[in-house]
Amino acid sequence: MKNKNKSEKMKHATDMLLKERNFISAILETTGALVVLFDSQGRFIRTNEAFERITGFEIIDIVGKTFWEVLLIPDDVEHIKGILDKIMSGEFPVEYQSKIVTRGGKTRSIVWSITALKDGRGTIEYIIGSGIDITESMVVKELLKETSQNLIQSERKYRSLIANMPGAVYRSRLSSEDSVEFLNNQIEEISGYPASDFYQDRKRSFKSIVYPDDYECLMKTIQKGIDKKEPYRVEYRILHVDGSVRWVSERGQGIFDEDGQVLWIDGMIFDITERKNLEKEREVMIRELTDALNKVKTLRGLLPICSNCKKIRDDKGYWNQIEEYIKEYSDAEFSHSICPECAQKLYPEFYKKKSE
Repeated sequence: MKNKNKSEKMKHATDMLLKERNFISAILETTGALVVLFDSQGRFIRTNEAFERITGFEIIDIVGKTFWEVLLIPDDVEHIKGILDKIMSGEFPVEYQSKIVTRGGKTRSIVWSITALKDGRGTIEYIIGSGIDITESMVVKELLKETSQNLIQSERKYRSLIANMPGAVYRSRLSSEDSVEFLNNQIEEISGYPASDFYQDRKRSFKSIVYPDDYECLMKTIQKGIDKKEPYRVEYRILHVDGSVRWVSERGQGIFDEDGQVLWIDGMIFDITERKNLEKEREVMIRELTDALNKVKTLRGLLPICSNCKKIRDDKGYWNQIEEYIKEYSDAEFSHSICPECAQKLYPEFYKKKSE
């Protein structure tokens, strides 16, 4: 009877151990982590399915071989042996990252967690390692890093380009007066106000510096360009911080979404005050020249003149002294004198005496 009970207990214990082993095996085979069992010398005893799938090595091919003989890159061998020495001296668990070479020659990045199992006498009998394959995440990380660097370089080029533009570059919305979302520092050279006043500190709206009589025309031109989905160009005046009035030329275009709704406006503003001043000076000069030309009278056509007394007949049939006629039809003025021939003819005594 006692033997029967003892046999039943043994069978029960065996069944429990079998279930526990099957349970542990199921966990090892279904986990996504690489699981490896080594002896105290770092030689393979058992691996799980994830290890075989990722590395390409089956346990039958590597059992009895060391970890560094099978998987490690030559430069990492000494480092891994150093970790094994730490574990054997009682310093565990240990976590580290290393690269392995698969059976197909590919390199994978693995984060390992290593610990040890001791026997009843406290001697390390087995070493257990579990690893997470982070190769894809490392690739993504490198891509993100590269993308980030490219974005930084693009941003630097963009900022350098914007900073060296001859005009003020802006992006704005039409929803409110405080609509400026970006404005480069060139606006300070044009208006005297720093760019931050308009889109960071919001100390003033752009409307506040537009010459009041020009604001309505400006907004109508912008709205017309948006309605037609075409670039627009408009010239208007602004009020400089020093109180003077400056002329600017603005070129812009609406940016639309897929539904045709305007998202924002991108554009540039140029200072054309000098050009406007030159145009004004030119207009004044042209007007003065026109006025001068209008005052100039010219004599043209066939003039009937007496062959004897040299009088000229006007359009009404009257005969006029030649100097009176010329004076009436031109701006010429006369001062009278006498030529030598006439002096000799009219005043012979005086001329003779002067000659002697």
